[in-house]
Amino acid sequence: MTNETAPRASGWPIGMVLIFGFGGLVLAAVGIVLYLGFSSAAQNTRAFLHARAESILDDLVTEIDFQLRPVAEQADWIAERVANGTLDPKSEEAWDAFASGVLAASQQVTGIAFILPEGTAHIVRRRRDQLDVEDRLERPVPESVIAEFLNPSGEPRSFWTDPEFAPGRRDVVLLQHTALYKDGAFLGILVQGVRISDLSRPLVEVAGPLGVTPFILVGGTRVLAHPRLAAGPVDPGPVGQGSRARRAPADRETPALPGLRELGDPVLAEIWSPDEFPLTLMGELERFQAKGVWVDGERRVFVYREISGFGPDPWIVGAHLNPDLANEEVEQFYLSGAAGLAILLIAVAAAVLIGRRTSQPVQRLARAAEQISDGRLDDFQPLQPGFFRELNEAGRSFNAMVEGLRERQMIRDLFGKYVPETVAAALMKDRGQLEPQASQATILFVDLEGFTTLSEVLKPGEIVDLLNSYFSSVVAVLERHGGVVTQFQGDAILAIFNVPVPNPDHAGRALRAAVEIQRVVGAETYAGRHLACRIGLNTGEVVAGSVGASGRLNYTVHGDAVNLAARLEQLNKEFGTRILAAETTASASETPMRPVGEVTVRGKTSSVKIFTLDGARPDEA
Repeated sequence: MTNETAPRASGWPIGMVLIFGFGGLVLAAVGIVLYLGFSSAAQNTRAFLHARAESILDDLVTEIDFQLRPVAEQADWIAERVANGTLDPKSEEAWDAFASGVLAASQQVTGIAFILPEGTAHIVRRRRDQLDVEDRLERPVPESVIAEFLNPSGEPRSFWTDPEFAPGRRDVVLLQHTALYKDGAFLGILVQGVRISDLSRPLVEVAGPLGVTPFILVGGTRVLAHPRLAAGPVDPGPVGQGSRARRAPADRETPALPGLRELGDPVLAEIWSPDEFPLTLMGELERFQAKGVWVDGERRVFVYREISGFGPDPWIVGAHLNPDLANEEVEQFYLSGAAGLAILLIAVAAAVLIGRRTSQPVQRLARAAEQISDGRLDDFQPLQPGFFRELNEAGRSFNAMVEGLRERQMIRDLFGKYVPETVAAALMKDRGQLEPQASQATILFVDLEGFTTLSEVLKPGEIVDLLNSYFSSVVAVLERHGGVVTQFQGDAILAIFNVPVPNPDHAGRALRAAVEIQRVVGAETYAGRHLACRIGLNTGEVVAGSVGASGRLNYTVHGDAVNLAARLEQLNKEFGTRILAAETTASASETPMRPVGEVTVRGKTSSVKIFTLDGARPDEA
């Protein structure tokens, strides 16, 4: 009954039309209000997060400027005094007095040195609360540093160098170099040092009230400033033990700056981790960058900005935010969103409720029609009446139609029990008319051994049970290989291949079916008894059609080919075999077979060669 070629019905579902009809205006109004509310809340939250991030970064940049810009400006001022002759750096007495005054006025500067071209240095240092003067201290200066000022063309004449560790101070210092000239002659290099811990101390105050952890990185991998560095450099310890970094001992030289994992801040160590999550609330960024990273199952947000001019590598100023920093604003954003969403859901629920009340009867009728179209008559439950009179009338008519279809299905099922399924399908397709046809076919005739003797010792009910069980096994094999059972003759079965459904390999299928029948019958028991059967096969011209009286017909095949198949089944007794096939079947199949002899058949002038399975013993074949 299934119509597989029927196209699916197109168009809008009635429930959808009713929902849009009843709730469209409400949904549109609530949706606009919700959109505006979400947009406003998102904009406010985004503005707050941007302002907070920019404020943090601006404070960090301001602190850097506060600490380092005066040093650079002071260097320019000193260079100008040297150039106009007001200061002679080669005069030790004048230099000591001048440098001591500069250090007293510049608290962020830890020391001033004047390096002569030959590499010696004259240094004034701040040691706790007093100044130490090192007169004509022999101190090796890298030749590359001197060379940069001896040939200054194309090179800056004032710059910051990479931070380095000062063992005597037990601290990392950032050095600012400025060339000193007078009348075009190079006199030497002015070097001013700033302790890195002086940059980290203000970060402790920034971290507290704002709930953030600020930092300054050099080249993205070395930590220049961090609250953990406010007390001085840390000892990174063994490789991989960065989370347990300790304060550096006085007698040990440490690398100039700790790496991300040597500092002991597990959050900062993951700043460049690829395990990110999207920052949808941040929106587009202009003055800074941001990224969200998962750290130990928690979300952390980094905001940072790159600055230059303080050394060969760019600096990254930034902070990782406490996840509770914007909780109030974010909660307000989600609260307004949840309220708007609740209103929208209520409107949708009301529209859906009205639409469902109206469309459910129609949908039930459509589903029932689809169920019947798929042939699932047994699963159908009668349609129940609802609120609408017209649909109730349609439902009653549909229920009556299904009852009629069930009666037809029952007739068809009974019909299929007495007619082969393929024949029944062809009859249904041709509205009960199955035209006779002449065709090449392979006939398989199978009969039980010793059934006459067996029937004498069994009761009638036992005989019927045995035959039904045996026939079920054999018919299942035949149908699996494409055979059509046309007759049950006592304990014998007549089956054909290639009629009425064409199959080019009908001889091969018939032989494979015969082999499987022998295997199945030999392995199973029927009504508690072991059985054996004989099979004859022949391929030839047959006439197939419905024959009988006008009120009762039987689909069967006729011809000498059928008679020969039955004759070969009987010849198994003489040759001691279980399967015999005529030469027409053996030659048309790829199954290996061996000749066993020739027989004469009544009505034929020539003998017929017969074959059995190759390599099989008589009782196996």
